[in-house]
Amino acid sequence: MTPAEVKTAQGNLTRLGYQPGLIDGEFGAKTLCAMMAMAAGRKADAKLQTYADALCPQLIKGQIIGRYRLAHFLANAAIESGWFGRLTESLHYKDAAHLDATFSAVKGVNDATLLIRQGEAAIGNRIYANRNGNGNEASGDGFKYRGRGFLMHTGKANYAALEKAVGRPLVTQPQFLEQPLYSAIAAVEFWNSNSLSVPADRNDAKWVRRGINGPAMLELATAKKIAERLSGLFV
Repeated sequence: MTPAEVKTAQGNLTRLGYQPGLIDGEFGAKTLCAMMAMAAGRKADAKLQTYADALCPQLIKGQIIGRYRLAHFLANAAIESGWFGRLTESLHYKDAAHLDATFSAVKGVNDATLLIRQGEAAIGNRIYANRNGNGNEASGDGFKYRGRGFLMHTGKANYAALEKAVGRPLVTQPQFLEQPLYSAIAAVEFWNSNSLSVPADRNDAKWVRRGINGPAMLELATAKKIAERLSGLFV
């Protein structure tokens, strides 16, 4: 991503009503915040700027700043984090049919209705049991290691794999991934450990989404649409 490309993106962001700061060709947290706002379809605010401040140096360090790399990263992070609204997965389901349709571990609408009555912990412990290093439903691992961070990392094994890069005891204290700095470090580590810049560089939304969301590739069409809009800023 050249200074000229960044300057073009800054100009386009300004034209579209976002606020990337100076149109100077320098990629920084202000420009990133404007791109995040565009990805999320909302105005920038203090919370979004805090997220951008944490993410920007990590994206630069991890070399996730090419036109397509940045576009696909932000598209998926926006989806996973509820449009940059949270860094902890919400399991506050109200629609039993939706819960049943989303997770294979839920066995019918009646089962989903009971889980909803029991609360978020019961839902998490069911849907994430015996997956990604978690124990069974009774272990409590499912809720303990529910999605956190910009890319919503789930599962005890994923938390353990991210510990060294993050520099915090995520297995015993998973709440560290609720903090923007550690969420940013973890997201970049996960992206690079799974070589997601490879499909991103070829503008392959499907394989980027698969690497983050798994075979289900939920919201693939949305991720592709957002990535196209963001990558288009640079030309």
